[in-house]
Amino acid sequence: MDSFLDAFFALDTDNREVISLNDLSSYNKKHGLQDSFPETFLRRFDAEKTGVITLEQYCKALGLVPKQA
Repeated sequence: MDSFLDAFFALDTDNREVISLNDLSSYNKKHGLQDSFPETFLRRFDAEKTGVITLEQYCKALGLVPKQA
């Protein structure tokens, strides 16, 4: 489970426990991923369609319990 949390916090560089499209785009640019990565990741984990991914949403999408994370 730690590797999933490491991945979240690699995207959440300001440690707000929220990932925005801007965070995803910055990560994408830095690591040279596919152009579609930010939007695809956001669609996958932003079930409430708020434009951000909270740590709770991320854990829920992966079937993890945030309080144990």
